[in-house]
Amino acid sequence: MKNIFLVLTLALALSAHSQNPLDLLNAGNAIAKSTDPVPLEKRWFSHVDIDFAVANSTEYNYKSRDENGKIIYGSQEELTNKVAYGILYSYSYPIFKKFTLGAVGGIQHQVQQSITALKAGTVMKYHFVDYESVNLNFMLAGNIALDEKIDSNFANLRLGLQFPITTVDGFVVNLNVFGDFNDFIFNESILEGVNDDPMSIVYRSYGFSLGIQF
Repeated sequence: MKNIFLVLTLALALSAHSQNPLDLLNAGNAIAKSTDPVPLEKRWFSHVDIDFAVANSTEYNYKSRDENGKIIYGSQEELTNKVAYGILYSYSYPIFKKFTLGAVGGIQHQVQQSITALKAGTVMKYHFVDYESVNLNFMLAGNIALDEKIDSNFANLRLGLQFPITTVDGFVVNLNVFGDFNDFIFNESILEGVNDDPMSIVYRSYGFSLGIQF
């Protein structure tokens, strides 16, 4: 219980003031001294998360062309930061004493430029005590295009700190605070008065998710 209150305090501070996802690692280290050395029980487990994130940087990268279509230079434009939301499902199993590795899939929508993509990838978690306790998690996922606005790529990274908040009918309800990096290959010209050849849109975001583990 002491650990839960400590992580809750750290997570709230991170969500309000963090400027670097590595701060999540420091938060994890703050509770590592009280880690239980007993290995995880060997079993599969699932997790469903509904997530919400706010971009603190949205970067549109493009090439400028002259009236003849010749590339003049490459440039970038900062867009208005907006929110993203989605849902993820993961299925994991322990691979080391305190680590689990799993497959993850889902869908996410970026409000800025209205980009929707399916997700598929992997997630690794370090569990400080057991499956029902605090964990540090890292996700690497691909964006699967649903229309011609973007191309499929493998460029979504997420680092999070997850901890339990309650248990309902045997299901553990968790809160995850995370930093997210997402690089979309973008195909639509969006600048007015500029002959731009789009390259990518990069979102750097902070957010949280509510999930159920079973």
